[in-house]
Amino acid sequence: MNSVILTRYGSIPGMGTFGGLKTDGWSCVTLEREWLANQHDISCIPLGQYECTLIDSPRHGTVYEVKNVPERTNIEIHVANVMQELRGCIALGKEFSSLTTVASQGRVMWGVRDSRAALEEFMHLMNGEDFLLSIERDM
Repeated sequence: MNSVILTRYGSIPGMGTFGGLKTDGWSCVTLEREWLANQHDISCIPLGQYECTLIDSPRHGTVYEVKNVPERTNIEIHVANVMQELRGCIALGKEFSSLTTVASQGRVMWGVRDSRAALEEFMHLMNGEDFLLSIERDM
């Protein structure tokens, strides 16, 4: 099974949790919600290891789902640019950037740029195969 590592760098209140994802010589940046005690839809998921499988999401199309998250379901890796577009899921991007989006209601927010391109590259690299996602914190 392939191995993917997501390293969380830190959070900015009201903006999200920022990190990096690496696998097989490829990397990108990540965006998640802030840690709010694993609360459904408003918190990033706990540190740990999770199996990820390809699904057909009714909301996001073909994406990876993060399985066996304690007390959580429907955690996906999908396209998003700012924290408000996430419900506990993980967004991939090419770089961190300040952005203004519909989801941020016109406010300038920190987020990730080129999320669709990063997700497409990741999906191509993973080739539909399951993988083990390790989420850790940068010390």
